[in-house]
Amino acid sequence: MYQIKKGRAGNTQLAWHDAFKGFAGKAMDKLSQESKEIPDETQRLETVANDYLMLSTEERKDHMLVVPNNKSKDTLTLILREGLKHEGAISEQGIQTSILSKQSFSKEQRALSVFYEKGMFVRFNSNFKSIDIKKDQYCQVLSTTHDTVLLEKEDGSTFNWCPSKIAGATERGVSVYIKRDREINKGDSIRFNEKNAQNNAQNKVNSGTVGKVVSTDNETLTIKLTNGSEHIIDMSDFKNKHFDYAYVETYYSAQGVKNVKNIMGVIESYQKRLLNQKSFFTVLNKTKNKFTAYVDNKKAVKEQLERVTGTKLNALDVSKKVSSSKMLISKNSPTKDARKGFMKNLGEKLFGSRSKNLTGVDL
Repeated sequence: MYQIKKGRAGNTQLAWHDAFKGFAGKAMDKLSQESKEIPDETQRLETVANDYLMLSTEERKDHMLVVPNNKSKDTLTLILREGLKHEGAISEQGIQTSILSKQSFSKEQRALSVFYEKGMFVRFNSNFKSIDIKKDQYCQVLSTTHDTVLLEKEDGSTFNWCPSKIAGATERGVSVYIKRDREINKGDSIRFNEKNAQNNAQNKVNSGTVGKVVSTDNETLTIKLTNGSEHIIDMSDFKNKHFDYAYVETYYSAQGVKNVKNIMGVIESYQKRLLNQKSFFTVLNKTKNKFTAYVDNKKAVKEQLERVTGTKLNALDVSKKVSSSKMLISKNSPTKDARKGFMKNLGEKLFGSRSKNLTGVDL
């Protein structure tokens, strides 16, 4: 349940009340004095970066930067890191390495080879004896056919994998990643996106943990966490590549961040799938003190927020709409048995004859 947080700056508190009641357009009016309207995307992100870099080191700890998507996140991070290099907060030179960025595939997508692309990485989350795969083993995608994926193991051996029959059609059978190049410098702030899996149990780091790079050496990073402990990360191990820079959050990732005093948020009217009343309030609700908005067009943002709630219809809403609609059903409509037969054949085409057992066990 959402609770009123005392201490928000005047206009931010008023905006929170309006957004909470569903009046997101009015909330944007309340934030008008704290908003900066900058039509050009690059200039908008540069303004956010410059405003952040004008803060002292202590003030930066009380601010979170939020953007709509990963594209804007990468761009803003690049601008920020250049500024941090210039002021000496991070070193000019670092190491070139790679990270693994998880893809948000649905179970249905993971089961179809068409969604896999050359260069992607697949991690198997259980043992699968039929393809000689052990839990937490990583393989790289070499190519695909209409129903199989050619994978390469770390030892260089290859095999054909049918994701619809093995692991892909289960809830947690596999995880899919793409490789991204990263420059990591001394002083960089990073966040672990999954549990770091060092062999030494005392050296493990939980998902969401933020740390600062204190030294770099070839493929080895030494990270100092906020609790003062230091951890050595071997970047040659795929299991240790689940992290990224920790300077900017997206609307989605910001949901998991706690204890945020001030937010500097980018709001763009053309982000039709991302900008709605729900996402706006979710980010605004994180603010304990002040929310500063950087928008492309104040009027267009207000209209978008007033028009789109971001709330899906529940089953009852759908049933009411269907029952109230004047729907004509043809006399030639398929019978119930015909429809069941069609769905069965479709399931077998997608997932094979074993589609009834989706428990994650390799049959």
